Amino acid sequence: GYFVREGEYSYFPLVPWMIFPIMGYWVGMLYRRMDDRKRFAVLSLVVGAATMVICETVLFIMGQPHAVTNTAWVGDVDYYALSFWNVICACGLICLEMAIAFGIMTLTKGELNWIFRDMSKNVMEMFLTHWLLVSPLFLVLIHVKNIWVNMLIAAAVLVVTFLLVELWTRKIKKRATRI
Repeated sequence: GYFVREGEYSYFPLVPWMIFPIMGYWVGMLYRRMDDRKRFAVLSLVVGAATMVICETVLFIMGQPHAVTNTAWVGDVDYYALSFWNVICACGLICLEMAIAFGIMTLTKGELNWIFRDMSKNVMEMFLTHWLLVSPLFLVLIHVKNIWVNMLIAAAVLVVTFLLVELWTRKIKKRATRI
């Protein structure tokens, strides 16, 4: 029960989370090989929307916690317990996010490309800073069940994370030029 979910107390949360970096590498390779970025965004939108609808329907029928509307938080052991369907639903959500990011970049005619470039370039700093902010917030706001409030909180934390990483990297660059 250490690596496969058998119960709340014998569950190693790393295993179901491993799909996300694997998916990131796979999608990154696919993105770099595709010549038509618009087609990639439309494909992401279709795959993400279909996945979300199917997974949410299956989770609703099975009576399991919904990946988008319920956090699946296991309070007794303090971790986010992902089921197979939660992982698939989260992958669909990531596909939707990629399509939305492409839409934002297209609508702003490249004015915001530097933000996405810096987020990609500083992915490790973004990850670490994000979880340093999210972990305490999550413990405080864990009982918020409203999906719209959660989305606003997530957007605000992402903006704060980006700004902190930008400040940090500029400080590091300034220090490097003095040396």
